[in-house]
Amino acid sequence: MHAPPASIVVFEEAHHHVADQWGHIALAYRDSVRIGLTATPQREDGVGLGNLFEALITVAQPQELIDAGFLVPVHVYAPRFKNGSLAYEPLEAWQKFGNGEQAIVFAASIVHAREIAKRFVDAGVSAIAITQGLNSMTRAASVSNFRRGTLRVLVGVHTLTEGFDAPSASIAILARNFSAHGSYLQAVGRVMRPAPGKTRAIVIDLMGASHEHGLPQDDRFYSLDGKAIEQAKNLKALRRCVRCGISFRANMFRDATCPGCGYTHPGRSDPEVDNRKIERVEKTIGLRYNPEIIAYVQGLIGKVKDLNCKDRRARVRWMYRMHFKHVLDNDLVKEAGGWQGL
Repeated sequence: MHAPPASIVVFEEAHHHVADQWGHIALAYRDSVRIGLTATPQREDGVGLGNLFEALITVAQPQELIDAGFLVPVHVYAPRFKNGSLAYEPLEAWQKFGNGEQAIVFAASIVHAREIAKRFVDAGVSAIAITQGLNSMTRAASVSNFRRGTLRVLVGVHTLTEGFDAPSASIAILARNFSAHGSYLQAVGRVMRPAPGKTRAIVIDLMGASHEHGLPQDDRFYSLDGKAIEQAKNLKALRRCVRCGISFRANMFRDATCPGCGYTHPGRSDPEVDNRKIERVEKTIGLRYNPEIIAYVQGLIGKVKDLNCKDRRARVRWMYRMHFKHVLDNDLVKEAGGWQGL
């Protein structure tokens, strides 16, 4: 290939240009100033970008772009834990959480994609699977119809991610596992672009990828040495609204308001705070154990005596630990009157 001369070369989707099939372009401009642009400087094969670029600059974190209006806020619906199977069928999830809005579905295989599209069509929703076997004219027409709003759902297999732009779409349905952090970010990023009248995006995470890779708006760290994209270390706990199901970040030991429905979730009891309270009370009354704590253990032993279980002492210890967040001391049991026959 004859490369036209250039003193500065800009590489779009820069993480591709270390691959063999793209590397000849970078090689042709080895003496030029190289500027790489990518939202996800990570490759699934673990090859770093350090051979092509000397430094990495994180221009902005996702939340900064949201605050500046370059991306829209995103609500994530996900199961409580990362699953090996779908929490809902994509059609069911779209009907439950998608509000009938335009959606992009990311499927696990061509067969899976066609099956998903068929279920939408059978339910009266216009949809098509964009797969390797689809001819270019049908593909182009489908994408055009989707951008115009006459097609409601696109289903893709390892496509509709990088280079695909349809800002009107507001729903991303993750119907496959995402082993690579970068692929996950590319997928959810498709629906975070702003459009007239668009106030938020929704990610329906059917296998719990967000438990592994975090929320789309989380801060992240990147490198040129092939390391996986990392979440920031100071992120608050990932909480799930018991009323509407949205996942959000909040301090687990404080009351928190769901950004989706406004429901207030009470914070958990902080074991460190509880321990400090106990210590203050003990010092104040000059006793090793607070009389209220002793009375609690006496009542706990009495309650468990009436239970039909194999190891009732273990049950007492477990219930005490769940309440106070620390281990039951044997001396405390003695001051409470002993095990009373347990």
